[in-house]
Amino acid sequence: MEAQDGKIGVRLALEHVPDLIITDLMMPELDGYAVCRQIKSDEKTSHIPIVMLMAKGGLESKLQGLELGADEYLAKPFHTRELLLRLQNLLLHQKRL
Repeated sequence: MEAQDGKIGVRLALEHVPDLIITDLMMPELDGYAVCRQIKSDEKTSHIPIVMLMAKGGLESKLQGLELGADEYLAKPFHTRELLLRLQNLLLHQKRL
């Protein structure tokens, strides 16, 4: 599934409970921090791994995302293979749980 903004993304996640969420930090309606906060604070979706993509590569941005519960944090531009390997590892870890 794909959503054009964070608000729709959260609604879709609550309706469909996906295996994994990839969110951008900078989005309309709700930014990636707000998406992460809402997903991780809801019992129905708190277990879903979240990968946050961002153009800001600063340590403070990364720490804030991790404090809110993001499982992975990748700065743009990123290598597609790295993203796919991180997704694969998250899904394998989730399956083991």
